[in-house]
Amino acid sequence: MVEIDRRKAALIAEIEISRSEIRTAVRQVETATDLLGRIRNNISNNLGLWLLGAASGGILISKVFRSRKATETPSGADHVTSSGAGHRWLSSGMLLSVAKIGFDLSKPIILEWVANRITQTPEAHHPEGNKATRQ
Repeated sequence: MVEIDRRKAALIAEIEISRSEIRTAVRQVETATDLLGRIRNNISNNLGLWLLGAASGGILISKVFRSRKATETPSGADHVTSSGAGHRWLSSGMLLSVAKIGFDLSKPIILEWVANRITQTPEAHHPEGNKATRQ
């Protein structure tokens, strides 16, 4: 009888150790798959780099997608200039740069909203839910 009790105690101890290992593994998986949390931490830890990257990306895009229109001067010389000088801020990509920075700054909020919408249960969208499943 004493042998059986010792065996039960050993098995219970092994089960508790296994449960503890499983809980640790589940926490590690949850941490590794928490994409929004990782992005949020990365942005908060490296805010200056994110802002610098957004501004650099906006400037780079504005330089790559610059449109220049060739016009001829009235004297007939071959001279290429940029037309639309009155809208220079638009043609230089400044608007695109500002839009990119605004999107980059609002991206974490948008991602969190989308993640919340995706992870909500159907009952959260429809309070009445499916009455057949509740009964």
